[in-house]
Amino acid sequence: MNWENLEELAQAIFLLALEDTMPEKLALLPRPIWLNAWAISLDPNKWEEEGLFDPKTKPRDLQPIINALHSKFTKKLEPRAA
Repeated sequence: MNWENLEELAQAIFLLALEDTMPEKLALLPRPIWLNAWAISLDPNKWEEEGLFDPKTKPRDLQPIINALHSKFTKKLEPRAA
């Protein structure tokens, strides 16, 4: 894994965390979504101050990694045997 992959993974995890905990905040993100992965915080009050919306790298497509994470972590649990 290289720095670009880590940057994409960090952003994808952040977006999934927002989706689960603060879905209303997703609308505040720029489109297309590309963020400063090194300024990620779950405190929306710090996003501007810490540079979340000021990425230092060129945008890339996050959808493949988001789809992969969704498929791994959003599966329904099987009921336990009694």
